[in-house]
Amino acid sequence: MLIFYSPAAVAQATSVPSRACQRLLQFNAVQDHRDTQLVERCVKDLPTLNRSAQGNFSDQYLRGGFRFLTPESRAFLTANLVPEASLKIASAGAWDDATRNKGGTRQFIETLSARPEMAKDPSSQASLEFAKAQLAMHKRDFELMGVLLNSATELASQNELTGLIPRIIAARSLHAERSGEMLTAFGQSSDAFDLNWNMKAFARASRNCIRVGLLLAEVPGMSAAAIDAKIKIASAEQSPKLPCYYMGAGQSALLRQSDPVPYLKEALPLVQAENLTHMQPLLINMMADAALKKKKYVEAIDLYEQALEIYEADQKYTGIAEVYNTIGILFAELRDYDRAQDFYQKGLAAVGDRDSNDNYITSLLYGNMGVTFNKMADHANAIKYLDLAKTLNQKINRHPINSAFINRYYADSMHELGQTEPAIEI
Repeated sequence: MLIFYSPAAVAQATSVPSRACQRLLQFNAVQDHRDTQLVERCVKDLPTLNRSAQGNFSDQYLRGGFRFLTPESRAFLTANLVPEASLKIASAGAWDDATRNKGGTRQFIETLSARPEMAKDPSSQASLEFAKAQLAMHKRDFELMGVLLNSATELASQNELTGLIPRIIAARSLHAERSGEMLTAFGQSSDAFDLNWNMKAFARASRNCIRVGLLLAEVPGMSAAAIDAKIKIASAEQSPKLPCYYMGAGQSALLRQSDPVPYLKEALPLVQAENLTHMQPLLINMMADAALKKKKYVEAIDLYEQALEIYEADQKYTGIAEVYNTIGILFAELRDYDRAQDFYQKGLAAVGDRDSNDNYITSLLYGNMGVTFNKMADHANAIKYLDLAKTLNQKINRHPINSAFINRYYADSMHELGQTEPAIEI
């Protein structure tokens, strides 16, 4: 039984009858954002309902419903519901925070581990095991990651956590890829796509589709003809995976130094039709990469800026700094140094205060700013930013090519300023 309330009725209501709230909260009547105001009004009544109703609401929340609640409403429910319902909302909310914030996975583990009732709640245990697996992946402990994913899979399957299962499968795909098992990784990403697609979780399905395409191009022995055959079959079956395969064909063409644009142009209208719009900026980005390889800098900038408009509207996208950096490089190639510096600054602002995993892109931005100042004959600023880049490179202890590149321009600017001290070796 689903009950929907019109936006007009919500706007005109000065209070919501308890009976309406009871029906709404017990039957999970709200499935789209038109009714968010009504839910926000009703959550204050949820603690007055019986344990079963509170449990139903928290189960729906855990499976992905009602996740549009404000942090204030979530905190209210966590503090006032019966313990088992409170835990589910706290764990799901903490997981949402973990996916949005840098360092959130570690915070999620700490939040749930601190709850004494954690051991009694299998669904939260599954989420915890999955979070630990992700942390193991970030630490490159892939053996531990595999063990934790096995545990999370078992718990999620036993408790029918349909929202978590495709995430675990997608993580398994990453684990297989790190182990060099590209065909297995491709199949698992494809399975995750099917599950998310059937649940209408289109944002996650888009991410799975991207992985399907990229992995398809990496499967050993997967020729261009084999990919074209997959495209033909998917087209005949009207499969929602068709844009994934077109993207894979485009990626394969890029790897073969061939033209990916015809395939990518086929994919673009399909991602709109199939609600996979999160793929759109990446497809445009790939077209820009192709233009860049042909040294068509103006065309590449135009395409990157098209992608940038979409990225800027998506606050969850964390790779925007790389796009700013690339556009800055292109303007520098065109000797438009002022515009190049503008984009480098935007890249730094996009990185913000993040953890050490982002030091590499920050070092690139500082390095490119320093090189550009060198080309502008502003050697004092060149040394300033190249020095910042060198410090970060020492901290992350990798990318010797980038370090050598920085040293070259650092030494040049030191020479131009008459400072004869040699550049510090990295």
